[in-house]
Amino acid sequence: MKILKCDLLLIVIAVTVVVLMAPPTISAAKVGVTYSTPDFSSGSVEASPKRIVAKIVSMEIEAVRLVDPNPEMIRAFASTKISLFLSVPNPLVPMLASDRLQAFEWVKLHVLPFHNRTKISMISVGDDVVSSSWPDAPPPLFLLRAIRNVRRSLVHLGIHKVSVSTTFSFLSIIPSAFPPSLARFRNPNGDVIIKPILEFLEKTKSSFLVNLYPYNIDSSIHKGFAFFEDPFSYVDDSSIIQVRYGNLFDVMVDAVVRSLAVMGHENLPVVVGETGWPSWSSNSSEVYATPKCSQRFLNALVDHLRAGKGTPLRKEGVSEVYIFELCDNESKQQSKRTWGLLDYHLKK
Repeated sequence: MKILKCDLLLIVIAVTVVVLMAPPTISAAKVGVTYSTPDFSSGSVEASPKRIVAKIVSMEIEAVRLVDPNPEMIRAFASTKISLFLSVPNPLVPMLASDRLQAFEWVKLHVLPFHNRTKISMISVGDDVVSSSWPDAPPPLFLLRAIRNVRRSLVHLGIHKVSVSTTFSFLSIIPSAFPPSLARFRNPNGDVIIKPILEFLEKTKSSFLVNLYPYNIDSSIHKGFAFFEDPFSYVDDSSIIQVRYGNLFDVMVDAVVRSLAVMGHENLPVVVGETGWPSWSSNSSEVYATPKCSQRFLNALVDHLRAGKGTPLRKEGVSEVYIFELCDNESKQQSKRTWGLLDYHLKK
């Protein structure tokens, strides 16, 4: 397989696609990908939504998170078996919080025309809104109002099977993953922002959404632990019963599970809204940000999820995992590192 280094977006295809297409076990997490619209101003060749969806269907991907959903793209998924997870862009969240009519209009545009033929399962109102605010800004108290307004709009329109939540970033809400049995949500956002949202999620039977990147955890941790490789392991001996972990992903998941339990919501389903491994970095010291390591992590992660073994604190594991991200162009320019499943060339 040839790697096109000049693109910045490096291709990670072969084994990852194979494991994504492998049949899951009964208790396995649903594995999906995130998709965002490329910046075609840089000279990329634009592909139609129908062509993009046809490629996704041919790869037998079961779920897609649309980071910046538009009606044309949502419509293209009609009559497919693919589950859709829609995200409300962060700049719209304060407006949806302050104006219920705007929330109603968003739902009417992005959900109402499609929900009968398209499997829209979930809406995330914002993505990491907590850390996206200005450093000295007060906690975004408007976030729960926006979530409620979107939920009320769905109910008003007679749409009851689409859950509403928001996505948090692991590093923004949990100070440390180690040991997971002592994890807590970071305050003041834990008590002021997260706790009221958890009460809403419990009441509406919705999921807790979190972006979770093992690559970003302490660099002193042996990468074999992040790659799900034996004999690397970690023992949490901070509680009465010692718990052994075979990989970093499960440690982070259980840190979330324990943080939820501390607030009285230990049974909330957990969805990993984004995860992945960088295949490129402009920082030469990041020696593990390579296509080989990205593929190594993703293959091991999907195998682990398909095995349906769960985690020590959550036997059923997470309910869904979305790998970031599926791209459809060769020449999309970006200055940041690339996280991802693969870069699939639609014009081939």
